[in-house]
Amino acid sequence: METFLSNDEIKKIVIDFTCSFVNISFEELRENRKSRKREHVIPRQIIFYLVGKFTGLGTVDIAEIFSKDHATFIHAKKVINNLYETDKNFRLRLDIMIKEISSILEAKPVIIEETETINFYD
Repeated sequence: METFLSNDEIKKIVIDFTCSFVNISFEELRENRKSRKREHVIPRQIIFYLVGKFTGLGTVDIAEIFSKDHATFIHAKKVINNLYETDKNFRLRLDIMIKEISSILEAKPVIIEETETINFYD
């Protein structure tokens, strides 16, 4: 019998991997959720970005990881996209992270969770 991953399990994998990759604990990030220090901000923004990339969660659900609002998630996504385009070292590291997380997730089937029903005929 195959085991499927829910969005919450995928979120946990992304958070655990990211924290390990950047060498910071999730507890430290949560405790310093109001910190503007780069050592806290960038890992939080990466987590927002990657959780958004690998799950079907909405902006509000993703922002709630660090008790933030949806605007913070949208800003984080813009910052990460900008860093990806302008910083070669950042791009290389993020690409590695994406490949590693993808390979972890490919090892288990993923549950596609419907967040809302869309009617294409209205």
